[in-house]
Amino acid sequence: DMTDSTDTVKKTEPGYIMGIDGGGTKTLLKIAGPGGKLLASCQGGPTNLYSSSRDTVRANLEQVIQDGLAQAQIHMKDLGCISLGMAGADRPQDHVILKELLAGIGMRCRILITNDAVTALYGALGKGEGIILVSGTGSICYGQKTDGSSHRAGGWGHIIGDEGSGYDIGRQILMEVMKSYDGRREPTVLSSLLQDERDLTSPESLLPFVYHSESGKSDIAALGVLLDPACEAGDPAALRIARNAARELFLCVESVLKALRFPGNRTELAMQGGVLVKGKQVKKELTDLLNRACPMVCIRKSLGDAAWGAIRMAAEKQSGSAGANPGTDTGS
Repeated sequence: DMTDSTDTVKKTEPGYIMGIDGGGTKTLLKIAGPGGKLLASCQGGPTNLYSSSRDTVRANLEQVIQDGLAQAQIHMKDLGCISLGMAGADRPQDHVILKELLAGIGMRCRILITNDAVTALYGALGKGEGIILVSGTGSICYGQKTDGSSHRAGGWGHIIGDEGSGYDIGRQILMEVMKSYDGRREPTVLSSLLQDERDLTSPESLLPFVYHSESGKSDIAALGVLLDPACEAGDPAALRIARNAARELFLCVESVLKALRFPGNRTELAMQGGVLVKGKQVKKELTDLLNRACPMVCIRKSLGDAAWGAIRMAAEKQSGSAGANPGTDTGS
């Protein structure tokens, strides 16, 4: 759900719009001036309410907002609107918490809050229609039509979802290496690649890395970089992992297409996240699947990031142009 606080603000054209992409590892902020001119772009610490404490989120938000205002050389009172796409901001109570935090920092302008998949869509395609597929540490697919209807697939976190994500791929690599070590699977190039990457003497010495409290999802996701070299070497285990990841991501896109029924299935799809931007094999397999099964879907290069998308969304809502009801239902 998107919430919009306009109680204290007259609906004037905002001179300055602040866009924030708040994630579990970092927060991106951009400020645009009249006519959409970019005035500030900066980065801060995590602002995800599910993975960080409320105090941490508040401190990080305050810091990145102050940095952005200083860079743009404007004051908080000059802002016409602050638009946030936040990981995990799907429930009304999350919106209440975020609005309280922003009010506590001194924010008095219009506040728009939505799920970060929505702002990623606006950033990637520059408008509120189409499909965005993200596969970074986690994965999610989100689609929206001009009438505001939307559907999401995936994005349910590393324990019950995030198929085809960096974390999923890293975990599968670790599993293949252990099975091979036991003799349950054929030898795999991934074993030597992993031993070099983590500087290990034997696969058993992986256990402290995997189960140590300091190791997080991103550490396991980082092992995904081993997939492409192993695939290039023709390693069956690596090729299997890549094929399965592509298939899972394809199913997410397919379910969004089925739910939204774009006329003639014609729409645009943008891909974001390290697995699809930096990686080769998964993207190649996925593109093949999409071209075969959904030829009317046009794969586009991303125009901008989700912080820019948050600004685009606010500007579109402000002008009341097509799709001016973005993210009414983020499918949660």
